[in-house]
Amino acid sequence: MTQRRTGAHVYWTRPRAAGAPSLDALEQSILVASAVVWRKVCGPIVLFTDRVGQTELANIGLLPLWDHVDTEVLERIPREIHAPAFWDLAKTVVLAQMPLGAFVLDLDLIVWNPIPAENCSITFLHWEAPAMPWYPESGGLSVPAGYVFDRDFDWQAPVCNTALICSQRKDISGAFLAAALRFAQGNRPVGTGIAEMLFAGQRLLAHTARRHGALLTPVIDYLHVPCGESRWLANEQSVRDPLTLDACERGVPFTHLWRFKHTLRQQPAVAAKFRNKLLLRCRERAGEGVNRWQSLIGAGGEGCL
Repeated sequence: MTQRRTGAHVYWTRPRAAGAPSLDALEQSILVASAVVWRKVCGPIVLFTDRVGQTELANIGLLPLWDHVDTEVLERIPREIHAPAFWDLAKTVVLAQMPLGAFVLDLDLIVWNPIPAENCSITFLHWEAPAMPWYPESGGLSVPAGYVFDRDFDWQAPVCNTALICSQRKDISGAFLAAALRFAQGNRPVGTGIAEMLFAGQRLLAHTARRHGALLTPVIDYLHVPCGESRWLANEQSVRDPLTLDACERGVPFTHLWRFKHTLRQQPAVAAKFRNKLLLRCRERAGEGVNRWQSLIGAGGEGCL
């Protein structure tokens, strides 16, 4: 029997501009599906948010999705962190707080099947190639005063996509958080800060794990190459691209909305069909656990991709 695993969602509102809207209907649909299906197929799921986030989610009736809600951990994130740039840092903070073997998953990730993590130090979703402009070398990154990059940093090494992450070693999750905070505190990137966010939230994980001699294990051994030729590295499956919205129907154990959210927002009819297809698949996985939430997951009417 597969071991039950605790999952954690992270909803940090500080990175958002004052007055900016919270979750739209599509984001709510995906988040509800993520929580309901995780609880059914994997184990309990908890929410880490701040006090503003707790109020927002309570107002739209979502708090019962989670087995526990924590509002203290994220409130302790140092104010020196420029949250609009380092909006992903809260996940790293939560990973260091979670018990060994627990998973932290993005709000737009739905895990359809249990994810094993018994024999590895760090589990993550898949590999990414260090392509420009997302992954520049040291000269292309903003740094805080006095910061020096590790001279052994391998700038060509593949990067861990942390839409799903699990640690079996406290020394690694603790060192990862310390390294991310050291890079982020006092760092004020020009522009969006996407490269700095990815360095702190993904690139430093792989580097930290390698320095500790840890085993890095992706859920799928697939290298995503932005604007390039993505490919399987090992254990190739029949599905050519495991990151598409329908790859779960061909054996991929997750659906990550990721870049597809932008496309779906621009095509309401396609989004409605996707949400109704999502509702059907959630019913297959979670059964009656979906009943309470079906009006939030589906878009109404019938349809399929």
